Amino acid sequence: GARPHELLRTRIFEPLGMRDSWLMRSTPGEHPAIAPFWIGRVETSTFASVSAGWAGGGIAATADDQLRLIRGLRTGLVSERALA
Repeated sequence: GARPHELLRTRIFEPLGMRDSWLMRSTPGEHPAIAPFWIGRVETSTFASVSAGWAGGGIAATADDQLRLIRGLRTGLVSERALA
């Protein structure tokens, strides 16, 4: 019954110390803007299509938090149970 952004926070982000990660368009509160990126001459970082709705993707994270996730996956800190 929990929402995807709550599950990510309690099962993955908090246990791994990922303080600067959130699910775009779903996590309540204020978050910093993501870095701008361009497709040709069009700046696309603010497009809604950058983030798939709910659990379809759209996690915003700093490079440090991404490394924490990779380490957690490699060392087993993120278990199958956490991902189920």
